[in-house]
Amino acid sequence: MILIKRYANRKLYNMDSKKYVTLEDIETMIKEGNNVQIVDNTSGEDITASTLSMIIAERAKKQQCYSPSLFVQIIRTGKSSVYDYFRKIVQTLSETAYFIEEEVEAKVKMLVDKGEISPEEGKALSEDLKKSESLRQEKTEKHLEKLLGGVLHKLNVPVQSDVQKLEESLAKLESRIGDLCNLEEKDSSS
Repeated sequence: MILIKRYANRKLYNMDSKKYVTLEDIETMIKEGNNVQIVDNTSGEDITASTLSMIIAERAKKQQCYSPSLFVQIIRTGKSSVYDYFRKIVQTLSETAYFIEEEVEAKVKMLVDKGEISPEEGKALSEDLKKSESLRQEKTEKHLEKLLGGVLHKLNVPVQSDVQKLEESLAKLESRIGDLCNLEEKDSSS
């Protein structure tokens, strides 16, 4: 975890490299797979989420790559809209992969029908393309899961593993309560 402090003059200082950094530097660190935590030097408050939102806002301003409706939706509905947004991304990726697969099959069939490749070559080509698409989709899904997990963690929203831990703790507590009740029954009957 790279610790970055923001000073009163709004400058950002990387405590690991002992250098001042920009929002673009932080974006690069994250793209490289590093985890960062940004704290206010005076108060010690964790300002990672607000700083990352500034990075997203700057990117949106420069590239116009995010729809304003996304931000309106996030403001209106709060935490759940972030989850819904990522769910829609995964759904869109799956639909796109399906359409790509259909298109590839149609193109391969056309090549076979025209006699440009043999049916065996067409089958092998289709299988190779399906494998590479499957691997790419799997990699994308894992990356999105990791990203979504990080976002949900920052928003303090429990994820499936948190719920499982809670269920395990409840089961242990129920067992202990049952044991205590059995002890009380034995003591009162004695």
